[in-house]
Amino acid sequence: SSVGWVACAGFASMASSQGHLAQAAFASAMAGALLGFLVHNFPPAKVFLGDSGSMLVGLVLGALAIRTSLKSPTAVTMFGCLAILALPIFDSSMAIVRRKLTGRSIFSTDRGHLHHNLITRGYSQAKLVLIVTLLSAVLAFGAAFSVRYQNQLIALAAVLIVLG
Repeated sequence: SSVGWVACAGFASMASSQGHLAQAAFASAMAGALLGFLVHNFPPAKVFLGDSGSMLVGLVLGALAIRTSLKSPTAVTMFGCLAILALPIFDSSMAIVRRKLTGRSIFSTDRGHLHHNLITRGYSQAKLVLIVTLLSAVLAFGAAFSVRYQNQLIALAAVLIVLG
């Protein structure tokens, strides 16, 4: 929910800076809903999103990315949308590659995701959430500034910093 909250806030910022108020309002509403949920989901969590909740957040983020990037005549917005979603895209892509390289089904589970690696390194659940939220915020700010200043290199720099 923290990644979804930051991503929705980033999409709201991008959409409002381009004058797309409907997308900005929808993204802001979703960001507010996720922030309200995060109050109860922050470790120690009392409520969890579950598979259906996380899939809904992913669907909304995908729809916002499409709507936000299609409403702009420049490719900068598309790069901004990809930058905002870079962390979940990279984590999922690496899971697929990791599973294929080890000869397992891409649908099997493993403990190689970013949050598993941070836990293995000794971070608590609360610190893990804060680290992932900070990484997502760097991507969202990079994407928003990239769209604001019409320079896709800002979004690319944010992605390289976070993934590095």
